[in-house]
Formats: sequence, structure tokens, C-alpha cells
Amino acid sequence: MSVSRWSSGGSTPVALRPVVAGDEPWFQSLAADPAVVAYVGDGRPWSPQKASRRFAQGLRATNSASAGGWWVILTPSGHATTTSRAGLVTAEKDRQGALEIGIWVDPRWWGRGLAKGALRELVNTLPRRLTLVVHVDRANTRSMRLLRTAGFQESSVLPQASTGPKLIRMEMHRR
Repeated sequence: MSVSRWSSGGSTPVALRPVVAGDEPWFQSLAADPAVVAYVGDGRPWSPQKASRRFAQGLRATNSASAGGWWVILTPSGHATTTSRAGLVTAEKDRQGALEIGIWVDPRWWGRGLAKGALRELVNTLPRRLTLVVHVDRANTRSMRLLRTAGFQESSVLPQASTGPKLIRMEMHRR
């Protein structure tokens, strides 16, 4: 998927463009931000090494022939500068062949509809006949609301340690 058209999911229009190697330092800063990763994995900021490994995986997925990949959410300036990168959308095949979606938004851009616009743009761009999956912490009420509004439905509660987050698997079956 190349740079998308501007889509307005909320009050701020968004566009997506595939990640490139030069986005790694920016991604590392997102992954190190406690607010951004509060509902990702164990909820702790990532080390530079972990972020670098994960970015390399995302870059490989983006450059492969699969339907998945990673895309930068751009703000209306449309240029790939630090100030125009507002977030990240990930879509990678899981073990069952579904496409697992993730959305990371820089806190400076929260509340402006970027996640909604980016999700809409991604869903509209991906091939049909895919099952899209999101694992979301039940405590992340804003994400739960966004996903329900977009058409995702709860399919199961994932087994977790009693002290861990209550992860919900949400799915969208595209025909």
C-alpha cells in the first residue's frame, strides 16, 4: 500500500504511508513512551533493543508481498518529518492467518480522531476476504469503543494470569 488519500475519521484528516528505515528512531521514541505502550504487551516502555528488533520485523512485513505491514499515520502536512508523524498502524498475519491490527498514536495527537481515520483508511485499503483481529485490554475503553464503532465484535477473552490485563479478542470478518 502506498501513501493513501486523506481520510477524515475525526476532526483531523490522516494519510498512511509505509514505514521506511528512517522511521526507526521515531518508532523507538513511541515505544519508550509509557502513555503510548500502556496497553501494549506488559504495558512497560520498550528498551531501544526491543524496539529495534520489533521495527525490523515490521519493516520486513511492510516490504513483503503479504497483505500486512506497518504504516505511519501522517498529519495534514503530509511530509515525513517528526512533526507530521502522529502514529503507527500495524497489520501482521497471526498464527491462524488473520491480520492482527495495532494502532499507536502519539499522545500529542490523542482526541483528534486520528486512530479512527487511520483504522478506516487501513480497512478500506486492505483486500477483502480477510479476518481482521485486535487484542485489546478491556480497561482500554477508548479503543474498545473505537473498534466496536468500526465493526469489530468481541470473539473471546484471552487467558491471562490473574494479575495481568483482561485481553479481549475482537474480530472483523471481511467478505
